[in-house]
Amino acid sequence: MFNLGDFIVRNVAYVDENCGLTQAAKLLCVSGQIILPAVDDCIKPVGVLTEKDILRRFLKSKGKDSKVAEGMHTNFTAIGENAGLIDIVRIFAGENFSQIMVVSEGVLVGLVNRTAIIKYLMDEKSAASRRLNAIAGKV
Repeated sequence: MFNLGDFIVRNVAYVDENCGLTQAAKLLCVSGQIILPAVDDCIKPVGVLTEKDILRRFLKSKGKDSKVAEGMHTNFTAIGENAGLIDIVRIFAGENFSQIMVVSEGVLVGLVNRTAIIKYLMDEKSAASRRLNAIAGKV
């Protein structure tokens, strides 16, 4: 049975939206994450920063440091930690991001990766196939 909690990467890196973009870029590089959530003082997501955002902002600012708020997406998707599998699959099917923020009562609790969900789906398909083959072998 699917439980999103099994797929949440917790203790993720995040930044304040007023953080310098250079510092955020370094954090994103060392974190191993694909996205870097930008949060307010209550750790509630206010935006998301990607590598592409950093590069675009670098070009626009001609290499001068700027704030995360100037380069982040404010139109982002976050899911509740009790979200169902179908909801998550629908979100990933429509999103360009391969990681989505997970929240509890609006507070960031972690990230979920598209690859982990795909792997789960393929493992479940294989398990269902094995069960069917076992049943067919008994007939």
